[in-house]
Amino acid sequence: MIELVRKNKDEYVENGILMLEGGVVFTAYGKEIGGIPIYDDLASLYAYYLNALEEYIDNGFSAFFPSQPIE
Repeated sequence: MIELVRKNKDEYVENGILMLEGGVVFTAYGKEIGGIPIYDDLASLYAYYLNALEEYIDNGFSAFFPSQPIE
């Protein structure tokens, strides 16, 4: 993936922002985390997950809209 972006930087990077779209799925111990059924620019999706993880660390609870809460 990194090599693809390097070779096509003019197409995929605009003003220092990665402009690739796709989906993100995280798994831990065979269990999917989040399960967001969204296809969007990857930078926004990673930020969405990061915010949810920060909320979980701070409050012991977090949710991925429209999925169920994580406890």
